[in-house]
Amino acid sequence: MIDIVEYIKNNDLEKAKQCIEKDNSLVDTRDEESRFTLLMICAKKGYFEMTKLLVENGANLNSRSKTGLTALMFACAEKQIEIAKYLIDCGADVNLRDRPMFSALLYGSLTKEHSIINYLIENGADVNAKNFKLVTSLMFAAGIGDLETVKILIENGADINLKNKDGENALDIAINKGQKETAEFLKKLYE
Repeated sequence: MIDIVEYIKNNDLEKAKQCIEKDNSLVDTRDEESRFTLLMICAKKGYFEMTKLLVENGANLNSRSKTGLTALMFACAEKQIEIAKYLIDCGADVNLRDRPMFSALLYGSLTKEHSIINYLIENGADVNAKNFKLVTSLMFAAGIGDLETVKILIENGADINLKNKDGENALDIAINKGQKETAEFLKKLYE
């Protein structure tokens, strides 16, 4: 079992393939230290061919880490666009949440990767999902001054009136973080 983890971590496709051919149940093996599944490791590191090997052999797309992270969340957070799209196409749940209540879209909104944000939304991601502090993707994007993501989210139904646990909406956050261009855009929506 340890062998397959090392083969995955080292992106040794041939040896991983041989292990899986001998014992297909290995596709859902977890790293003993991190407790991440092999699919999570591949998504995080950007190993597309290895990801395909695992998925094609039945790896659970929605397995969770100790904190509730999924392979899709790792792919979104690490800007692994090709892997994120592949996982979505194969049926990964775009609306699962981890323990702090982050979804794949919340992770994606922190990266400024507009293609994955659009793809998540096109595939049913909840644009108004909130984390444990009641922060939405729109609030994250406004806070980092990612005007393009702000526009994408609003065009797809993000609610500009939602407030976080501190009573701030996306406009308040943009102003407080000094994101002038984003704040100006959001102000116009209230006129």
